Amino acid sequence: MDMTAVAETPVTHGAGIGDGILNVNKPAGWTSHDVVAKIRGLLKGPKVGHAGTLDPAATGVLPILVGRGTRIAEYLLE
Repeated sequence: MDMTAVAETPVTHGAGIGDGILNVNKPAGWTSHDVVAKIRGLLKGPKVGHAGTLDPAATGVLPILVGRGTRIAEYLLE
């Protein structure tokens, strides 16, 4: 998921996004917290977190946990 596309696509909870995991392609220059904050702002409601952390200069897949999906974070990090 390109963060530019995310920034331009308004989404609300209940509009096809449920509980689970979103795999986001984190661009260089964004922190893991920046990505979570952007997704949290777009979804406006469910709990949002991430599994693992990528260096701000790194690009790569960052698992974003949404709603009840946040409950599995501890198992993903083992």
